[in-house]
Amino acid sequence: MIFNQIYSSIKKRKLFLVKQRFLIFIYMKRKTNLLFGFIFDFQNLIILLQEKSLNQSLIN
Repeated sequence: MIFNQIYSSIKKRKLFLVKQRFLIFIYMKRKTNLLFGFIFDFQNLIILLQEKSLNQSLIN
């Protein structure tokens, strides 16, 4: 009886740790996605600015 209680508490704890690790993984993935998205947007912005300045120099 006591063994079953200990076993179930260990099982719950393990499940909790797995769930926590999964949540941390998702959180980190989101953070890196945000970072990569920001870098990607920044690169696109630079490309747009370069195209604009190129068009400007072609007009002049």
